[in-house]
Amino acid sequence: MKSVYTIMGGKAWYCISIFYARKAWLELLLEITSFYQNNQSFLDCCLIYLSEERGEHIRATFSSNVNNVDVMQDKIENHFLLFLENNPSFSSKEFPFGKELWQYYPNNSLAWNQYEIEYQYMELSLDERLMACLSGFQSLDCLDAKEQAEDKAFEFLEQIQQEVAAAPDGITLAKWGCLVECLVQNSFVEAEVDELLAETDEYLISLWQQMQDSYVDISPLFLWLGDYFLFRFCDEQSQYRAQFFQILKQMLSSVEQFFHLPKCNVISVEPIFLFPTIVWQDMEWWLIRINEACSCESARRVLGNLYALRDSEALLHSNSPKDALRWEFRNLYFSK
Repeated sequence: MKSVYTIMGGKAWYCISIFYARKAWLELLLEITSFYQNNQSFLDCCLIYLSEERGEHIRATFSSNVNNVDVMQDKIENHFLLFLENNPSFSSKEFPFGKELWQYYPNNSLAWNQYEIEYQYMELSLDERLMACLSGFQSLDCLDAKEQAEDKAFEFLEQIQQEVAAAPDGITLAKWGCLVECLVQNSFVEAEVDELLAETDEYLISLWQQMQDSYVDISPLFLWLGDYFLFRFCDEQSQYRAQFFQILKQMLSSVEQFFHLPKCNVISVEPIFLFPTIVWQDMEWWLIRINEACSCESARRVLGNLYALRDSEALLHSNSPKDALRWEFRNLYFSK
């Protein structure tokens, strides 16, 4: 049934499970990506997850304005039912279909709302201001328009700094720190970064130390911390690069554990099913940059584990939608 949807963060969220043979996942991943890209005027985000729970399938989570609920539900269902009809997959794997709550779904079928959203997208309004700030500083307009764009960018920068200071948390502070590093490294603003980010460093280092004391999940917070500490380590003017490198090594150790202890709660699962495809894609980039920056053996080892995963091609080359802000930071910082 597609009658139930989730309202979260002022958006309508659509959760569909497309049961499709694992050997044909790449084809379906490309179709999901194409659908999202062709409907970006209606859709805000797309999150893709691989699973074998109750049958080989791909979970696709979309969000849109609440006013578009009925239209988008029909559009999503009709599109992917037509895809399944025209492009059926063939599976040689036998599943115990069972009964009622535990039954497996048939191959080439679609089901709504069979899972909970585990990776919530961060503050879209803050992300929009961060993107606007970056765009203003990168303006290529004529001189007068460029000055106006930079003035507006400084206004955004001041607003963001005030907001982060008023209600600090791990993700917003990491985004703020990445923004500062990008702007300074590209000479958009002048600042003593170690001094400007002193409190941010202290907060995020303490936060990481707390996370180490419990089970470390590769969550949005982990990914943003990973980029923050990578940016700080790559800042050759920082006096604390050695400390940031030690934190990166600790984070690498946490990632490596997932390949050797592939467990989620008490159920043993393949690592490929632990995270959405965009997490693996983000992780690959992060590992490559660490290895390039310091020729790190642990980064090479984890990369090797990642590439050895079954279906790593589907994970890493699917063109699944990415976090636009994260990749804007990454591309800008490492373009210098």
